[in-house]
Amino acid sequence: MLPRPGMQRLSVNTPSAAMHPTDPTDDLLRTALDLAARRDRVRAVAGEQATSRALVRETLESLGLDPTLALDAEHHLEARRAQRRRTRERAGLIVTGGIAAAIVAVVAIVMLRAPDPWSDSLTDTTRWSLVKNDETSAAFTRTPDGPGEVATVFIDDFGKDDRGQWPVELVGQSLPDFARHEQLHLEAQGTLKRVRIVLNGAPDERWVSPTLTLGETWQTHTLTLRSFEHQRLERRGWDDVRRSERRLPHDIGSVALVLGAPVNSLDRAGALRIRSLVVE
Repeated sequence: MLPRPGMQRLSVNTPSAAMHPTDPTDDLLRTALDLAARRDRVRAVAGEQATSRALVRETLESLGLDPTLALDAEHHLEARRAQRRRTRERAGLIVTGGIAAAIVAVVAIVMLRAPDPWSDSLTDTTRWSLVKNDETSAAFTRTPDGPGEVATVFIDDFGKDDRGQWPVELVGQSLPDFARHEQLHLEAQGTLKRVRIVLNGAPDERWVSPTLTLGETWQTHTLTLRSFEHQRLERRGWDDVRRSERRLPHDIGSVALVLGAPVNSLDRAGALRIRSLVVE
């Protein structure tokens, strides 16, 4: 039949369609064909189900049974399928919940587990250095200790600066975090009488240990981090933080072993040797 005037025959595989793949007419035609194919598949499935039901009814009738049992059986099967779906969904929820609980437990264990201890020999001169005034004669070096070496500070003479002080500190930078640790151990010996450890946090915050008395034989001094006095820098100097606001050491930027004023007197020169600083 010839097309009537004003009508245009549609073709899916014409050269013009290949040249214009985004033509709205082609999209519309493809969509219509897809819908027709889906409808045919649905009809085929429905036909197969109807044939199956008819065969079941015929079989029931041949056995002298009520053919309406086929419908009851279909309902029963659908109920069993629904029950299995619900069971799988509940099992999935249980598994998902178990995995989530396991993840929470692992995170809690990691967070609550005590951190690993760390140790420093103080012999790394890229991290440890001696801070003093120009009037004091002192040096930081390494000296033999059996098969190894230990960090050693020699102080030949304390000298007052223009403020009347004689500061000498062995300062360590870039050390591991002190948070969640509980104790500090310093193994040392020397002819200096005393040493004090200061943990410096923010520029206006620090924690100061009790004063340790040194001996000429090796001794391990153990301090709890709770024994460090929490202090803040005020206009009149360093003040102890009120008990209700005190916190344990955290975010420590540097550690200082104080050897000069006010720990040792002006006339108390000598040496300090350190084997290790351990935090656990």
